[in-house]
Amino acid sequence: TQYLGWQDCFWFLLIHGVIIYILTWQFSETLKTPQSLQPMYLLGNYINLLKNSDLIIFSLIAGLSSILLYSFSAAAPIYSEVTLHLSPSSYGYWNILNMAAMCCGALLCSKLLEYVEAKKILVISLFLKIPCFISLVFLYFSHTPTAIWFFLTTMALYFFTSFVFATATFFATNASDDKANGSSMMSFVFLVSAMLSVIIIGYLPFSILAAFIIILVTTYVFIMLISMKSSLYK
Repeated sequence: TQYLGWQDCFWFLLIHGVIIYILTWQFSETLKTPQSLQPMYLLGNYINLLKNSDLIIFSLIAGLSSILLYSFSAAAPIYSEVTLHLSPSSYGYWNILNMAAMCCGALLCSKLLEYVEAKKILVISLFLKIPCFISLVFLYFSHTPTAIWFFLTTMALYFFTSFVFATATFFATNASDDKANGSSMMSFVFLVSAMLSVIIIGYLPFSILAAFIIILVTTYVFIMLISMKSSLYK
């Protein structure tokens, strides 16, 4: 954005998309029984999947990850420029911390799953996000906000989020025998969650950091209450 221009981001994304498409040919076909692609048949499958409480709840928990990613992408550049006075390139360098944390978290989670129960990893990761929220609140009320404070906090959020996403999607995809449509429903739930969070951030009458915190904390509490109610019911 700083050295070439924001339009060039789309050329980069085009190249990235082509590479990803080519790599999909490395996967083998897993479909055993052909399924109809008639719209009414697909709609019936999706309606049945909406009745699967485990699928919806774990998809919502996975949605916490997409809410963080999309809300951060919307709010962090504005906060970095207006409050932290960072250039686009400086913001990009700082943001490498978040990307590295997510990659490291995903790799570590895959190893931990060999020794620790997935549900235990999920619960611990969810609770470890709370200190990150508290840090963001203190940052908001601080008179001397710094880039290192903000990005170290979000780095920790991204790290724990990678554990939440990996385990929640594991449970969501295994909640239904219909893997293809179940995966589609899961993606629909957490992408709608992300879309709504970004829209709401734009309309909240607060500073961009306050709106970011409110979205993260509110959705976290809401989804946790739904999850706990479902667990107690069962």
